[in-house]
Amino acid sequence: KGWGWDEVLPFFKKSEDMTIPSLRGSKLHGVGGGLTVSEFPYHTTLADIWEKACATAGIPAHTDYNDGKCTNGATRGFQTTTRNGSRCSSAKAFLHPILKRKEKGERINLDILTHAEVLKLIIEEKKDKSKGSVCSGVRYVRLDDPERSPREFRATREVIVSCGSVGSPKLLMLSGIGPRAHLEEVGIPVVKDLPVGENLQDHIMTGILMYVKSPTFGPQMLSVGNLARYVLMKKGPFSSNGMEGNAFLQSGVRKEIGGAPDLQFMFSPQGGEAGDGDNLINKIMNIDIKRFPKRENLCTKKTKYGVNLLVALVRPKSRGRIRLKSNDPAEDPEIDPRYLEHPDDVKAMVAGMKRALKVLESQHFDSERIEIAGDKCNWCENPHEKYSDAFLEHYIRHRTFTVYHPTSTCKMGAPDRKDTVVDPTLRVLGVEGLRVADASVMPEIVSANTNAASIMIGERAADFIISSKTYRNAS
Repeated sequence: KGWGWDEVLPFFKKSEDMTIPSLRGSKLHGVGGGLTVSEFPYHTTLADIWEKACATAGIPAHTDYNDGKCTNGATRGFQTTTRNGSRCSSAKAFLHPILKRKEKGERINLDILTHAEVLKLIIEEKKDKSKGSVCSGVRYVRLDDPERSPREFRATREVIVSCGSVGSPKLLMLSGIGPRAHLEEVGIPVVKDLPVGENLQDHIMTGILMYVKSPTFGPQMLSVGNLARYVLMKKGPFSSNGMEGNAFLQSGVRKEIGGAPDLQFMFSPQGGEAGDGDNLINKIMNIDIKRFPKRENLCTKKTKYGVNLLVALVRPKSRGRIRLKSNDPAEDPEIDPRYLEHPDDVKAMVAGMKRALKVLESQHFDSERIEIAGDKCNWCENPHEKYSDAFLEHYIRHRTFTVYHPTSTCKMGAPDRKDTVVDPTLRVLGVEGLRVADASVMPEIVSANTNAASIMIGERAADFIISSKTYRNAS
């Protein structure tokens, strides 16, 4: 309740500064917010083929994939949070302008403490224990303090946890808010028994490599001339992240979500270089290639240039969880994503790979295509027929990786539901003065990148806090 399209759209628009000319006047986009949205100023010639190839595979061109109607559509380029050829992070969009005002002498109620790590939340019982607990501050250490002596910040109003879908459940559980059996197992006194850390969801991705004739992103583009072009004019290959085409579509597997897309295609003219061995894309995605089976016979013809058509599952059914390894705040938590555990996720990815092959096999790529890689299933004792369902399932299970979009581990919902951690105003159930505001509160993962949605959650949290009686009384 309170988080439907009409309720959240104003908060998306509030933070946005849309600079793409064709979308700047849209009622669905904002202008003047801190978060700059633009298109990459540089494209390879392959980007011009993308929409035509998608159309032949039954994915028509679509102008604005954020209009709520893009259930099956392709676009050349992306709406990206970039400004002048570089990333417009949430820090650049929101924190830096405030800090500049503070440097000029304005009275700003923001202090940023770096080189510090929160150990746990300070939670105290109310005098009337039947009325629950209250969060009154945080206990932390300075990482530049050789003694690592615990220190405290006390809150006069509320404590807002915004540590992400791994960090937020970790901090709550270290503070005694989480599944009772698990907290007792690691020796943490239970403050509130809630399903913290459950319901972990993430986007996963695999892809198909095709060798082409035209130059693509890679070492050959990383020249001194292109670097100078970027430094002086913010243009050229360095102004792009290498993603040039996008599409949202339905696999046909998940009937229960109606017309919503459950797959995303991302067309990336990078990778597959003879002298690169996919090192560029492996570094970008933090892929440890040693964990993957060796690919053999990928291309029988000599070529330097390759494109990747990435297939992402954006509405997974599989659910993972976050758990503590111990009660030591310095120890990383255990992340069990359980990717592809639900059979429908595999079926959807297989359907996506088949559709992606149709795009790459389109006649519009005939003038560029040298060969589609992957003609040998070399990790099986009995290799499957190339691109059969069995081949694709094995390929997906062996060569799928995270898109780094974890969500939903502090699930928002109605207070009377057993799977709820925070209520619709982001307050942690049973603990007064404590909210969570990040991607961990999403009941289900969004069918797109999580960055803008997470910023929207922050905007809503600010609105809830300003509108609360606690805030007004404290003022």
